[in-house]
Amino acid sequence: MKRAMVWSIAVMTLPASGQAQAQQREVGGLSVAKAVCARCHAVEKNSPPSRDAAAPRFEDIANLPGITAREISKALQTMPHRRMPNYRMDSGVLGDLVTYILSLKRT
Repeated sequence: MKRAMVWSIAVMTLPASGQAQAQQREVGGLSVAKAVCARCHAVEKNSPPSRDAAAPRFEDIANLPGITAREISKALQTMPHRRMPNYRMDSGVLGDLVTYILSLKRT
């Protein structure tokens, strides 16, 4: 009986801990976006257009039809950007940034 109760409690906390982890990644991604990307891109939800017309708003990127985390990650790592500095991010920081961008998707 005790084992079943402990198991039930553990299973019930999984979604909450997963949600908390996703929120932490979003906060980390926003920090990266503000520190590294905001010079050119509008990085927050409902922001006015980007300062640089060639730099899309993160909210617009998040709402591209069919956009996925994998596509955003790949674009950030491989797509040539004439005027964008070549930042090297470890996979954790990159994942946080991608998680943040996708959090801007309109529902």
